Amino acid sequence: MALNAGHRVSGRPNVSIPPGARPPEMHSPASAWASYGLHPDRTSYVAPVPFSPQRPSFINPTSPRRSSFHDSPSEWSFQDPQGSRQSYQRNETLQPGPSFNQHRHSRSDLGPQLHLGRQESFSSLAGGQDWEVTSPTPASLSNELSHSSLSAEESLYRFQEGTLPEPDNQWHRLVPQEARDSLPGKEVQRQSVIFELINSEKEYVSDLEILQDVYINPLVNANPPIMPQDYLLAFTKEVFWNLNEILHVHQRLLAALFARQRDQHPLVQSIADIVLDTALKFQPPYESYIKHYPLAEARHRRELKRNPRYQHYIQECSQNPRTRKRDLITFISRPVTRLPRLRLILEQIQKLTEPDHPDLETMPIILDLLGDFIRSTQPGIEAAESKVKFWSLSESLVFRPGEIIDMDLYSDNRTLVYQGPLARRQRSETDWHGWHDMEVALLDNYLLITRKEKRESGFKYIVASRPIPLEYLRLGAFDAPQESRKEKSSEGGGILDAVKFHYIPVYPFTVYHASAKSSRRYTLYAASERLREKWRNCLVDAIGVRQAYNDANKHFAANPLNDGHFRTRTVQVPPDAPGPFLGKVNSAASFMSGGRSFIAIGTSGGVHVHARGTNEIRGALRLPFTSSISALQGFNKLILQCEQGVLSYSLDLLARVALQNASPSLLEASMENISQRDESVQFFRTGIVANRTIVVYASRTFRQSNINALEVVHPQNVMNAQRQYTMAPSFRSFGSPFYVPKDAYDVTMLRKTIAIATEKGLSIVDPTHLANGQVTTVPDFSKSNGDRAVAHLKARCEDGKVLGMLQSGDRELLVIYDDFGCYITKHGQPTRTAGLIRWETPAVAYAFRKPYVILFSPDFVEVRDVSTGRLVQVIEGRDFRLIESGPQSGPILIAMRGSIDDRQGLSDALLEMVETAPLYVGSGNGDDVLWEDWV
Repeated sequence: MALNAGHRVSGRPNVSIPPGARPPEMHSPASAWASYGLHPDRTSYVAPVPFSPQRPSFINPTSPRRSSFHDSPSEWSFQDPQGSRQSYQRNETLQPGPSFNQHRHSRSDLGPQLHLGRQESFSSLAGGQDWEVTSPTPASLSNELSHSSLSAEESLYRFQEGTLPEPDNQWHRLVPQEARDSLPGKEVQRQSVIFELINSEKEYVSDLEILQDVYINPLVNANPPIMPQDYLLAFTKEVFWNLNEILHVHQRLLAALFARQRDQHPLVQSIADIVLDTALKFQPPYESYIKHYPLAEARHRRELKRNPRYQHYIQECSQNPRTRKRDLITFISRPVTRLPRLRLILEQIQKLTEPDHPDLETMPIILDLLGDFIRSTQPGIEAAESKVKFWSLSESLVFRPGEIIDMDLYSDNRTLVYQGPLARRQRSETDWHGWHDMEVALLDNYLLITRKEKRESGFKYIVASRPIPLEYLRLGAFDAPQESRKEKSSEGGGILDAVKFHYIPVYPFTVYHASAKSSRRYTLYAASERLREKWRNCLVDAIGVRQAYNDANKHFAANPLNDGHFRTRTVQVPPDAPGPFLGKVNSAASFMSGGRSFIAIGTSGGVHVHARGTNEIRGALRLPFTSSISALQGFNKLILQCEQGVLSYSLDLLARVALQNASPSLLEASMENISQRDESVQFFRTGIVANRTIVVYASRTFRQSNINALEVVHPQNVMNAQRQYTMAPSFRSFGSPFYVPKDAYDVTMLRKTIAIATEKGLSIVDPTHLANGQVTTVPDFSKSNGDRAVAHLKARCEDGKVLGMLQSGDRELLVIYDDFGCYITKHGQPTRTAGLIRWETPAVAYAFRKPYVILFSPDFVEVRDVSTGRLVQVIEGRDFRLIESGPQSGPILIAMRGSIDDRQGLSDALLEMVETAPLYVGSGNGDDVLWEDWV
């Protein structure tokens, strides 16, 4: 049937078909990528044809716009503007053609997956499209409509090119008035929103390219560099993360939208298929970027504060005309806000879409995908924001001068659990009410009580009291009644306002340190009952999580060897109970004999032997008050201290007696006296000095402690004066005896010398060169020159009890005191600005297993990193005692209060501390170099 002007086609929009109009040619959806160098039959990127600013000669101003969404035998046009327009029915709706459903593009329609590299903006390449040359339109179109069509074609070209003035970047400015008048109002709104989606995508891609061209590339290639090269790589990765991935995704999306726009302008039927295809691809890069964004912003801000060159660089970049004076934060935050904005635009398009439009099947899927994805990123964003808040807190902490506190703040596992204001009451003579506002932060490993102060560099958090490790944190009452806090009134402005007060309710709760229940007890006040309960829940959860983490990451495990054999009498034991009550374990020593492993155990009643792998413990020697035991395996000697002094026995005979293979009299016959019978021995130690095995013991006199060093030798048969063969002693003098003033507490064996722990510090002595040698006391404060930090450390050392010394680094030593430790050089002078590390609980003994120092107190065992002082493990118990530890290797045996307390007495448990992870891998040569310097 012939169609004349003014006839309507059933099922078509309310437009007229001019005489002579022809059906459009069908274009493959994949052909839309051709102008961008994206060929469906290739998998690599092909460079696009450079854009020429000259208007393409192949644009025919009289050709009607073609659409790949329609294959009907008629082509859309618009009424002659000279004709009557009063008869136009505005209430008729736009109806899609019967072939609309055949062109809802899928991924397969667009050909194989295309790979994009960094390239020029697709918006700047829009003019490279090979616009198809068409035959002129019929002469029936009026000149006015022809001029309007030419303007629309040019405007679309300039829009995609990016040269159209910003006020003209709207759909109604690119569409002839006749076209707009021929469409229902709802469809006009829908087309405007679709155009807004394409325009916002163009601006988004342009901003990401500006970020790369103006900020990133010049920063990386700056000469001279803005920051060191190795630091720069980490910095750009941290701040810009995976922006390049997101840019590639949206460059492809923009190319597809531009192709659809050119193909269907001015009436874009659908963009849902393109957006859905992209939405299925951009979730992984967006999820990574959005969750990381708070960290990126914080890193950028920190660098601005610390690096003036970077600050100047950012200021220069913001002056670039392309940035329009927007700062870097604006650009790197664009991906965070893009998806929510995209979802809002799509929701508006859905509202303006007709009920029978196929997009109503696709749009809900896209909106659900975007909504679920945006919600799923919230926990990650919150975690990252918490991390940023934690970093800000960490960088603003101000500790008391003179203390070294390593809380492992920059570990990837560190988190800020909760932070908020609390009040604390500390009365004084000048401030009877004593209310102070505190800022309390709960980390995953410490509780910090700070005081917030504003300074020139910003807010600082002054640490009001030492941080409490969660291993030591205990919770007190959280149900105390409400109290009132008296505050000055802030209302009015009269003379009497200074004496006006009002009362506000506060809700107290108590926390305390497990090792200092009274001196480190804190009552804090929350502003409401809800906040108090919030703090309680956070504290309980944090302590529980920390305990679970420590249980799964033990550096040492205390494995029980026996609990029940050694008992002490208690009130539960009947007076007529036969016993035996062997008493507490005082010392122990591991040794081998006959291919089997044994432990010699010293108690107040004598020496007992435990054969490993069995439950049997047998008595071997009846020696009252056996306080110390040491086994010299290479010399077959057991050295012990008892009421009689320092004695020596045969290890092999000790094992045979324990196995009941030898008579105890044979073991008694192997005894040798090391100390004199009239000496009051304080302690003894064994070790290697100058490649010789020596025994050092200290004996007490009225005003001094005498130090004796004996070398252990293999016994030989020698001939005496009567020409009879006798057994020579196993011990001979190592140098000359010497003394130190007052008491000596312990001895540390160095390479060529020995260090005696005294009231004044560690005295370094060479017993073999006493006449020519000089006694050195460390720490050495002789070169302090009035330094306040050194003076403070000196005062602390004079009040403390030194326990020993160990190596902490290649050129550094750690001196162990009962309450703290300090670092010194190989010459004994304080290092690290004379700072000290305070233990959480006073120590009575220590062991060294590189790189950890293990500190023993009655109720706790602390494991710390020897080079930083960082607390890595805490073991809690009752009545801990270190009973054996080699210098740097061998078993670590401890005794503690057992778990049995019945009518047979209170048990004493024997345990072995076992390393559960590799602790140190080194060359093995560093020790000799350092200890060699002590002469």
